[in-house]
Amino acid sequence: MARRTYNIENQCPHGWSQGLWLTIKDVLSLVRIETANPVIVLDWDLRGVTFTVDGTEYYIRTWNIHPDKPHRRNIVEWTLFRHNPDLHSDRITGGTFVFSYRRLIAEGKRLEELYKDNDDE
Repeated sequence: MARRTYNIENQCPHGWSQGLWLTIKDVLSLVRIETANPVIVLDWDLRGVTFTVDGTEYYIRTWNIHPDKPHRRNIVEWTLFRHNPDLHSDRITGGTFVFSYRRLIAEGKRLEELYKDNDDE
């Protein structure tokens, strides 16, 4: 899968997670959601992440997240929903991601550098 570059801004008080960032990037790329504007993370927990893209709210529901230590990877099952103002959400798609530990570690280092630079301001 070709990964697009997304400007993801965290507005959630819980901090960040490299798995969270990778999940958002991969899901948006997979469903070909394009934006020149920042993707705004509103909230996240172990069940999923709520974010907006160009004013539209989305929710990625995650479950069955588990490490596969012998193969040095994490496996995540997910479903993407788009919030509908009529008090329900529309299911867009779902699937499974496999994140290698190497990719998770690299993303964690990138985010540490990003936040370190922002803390200096």
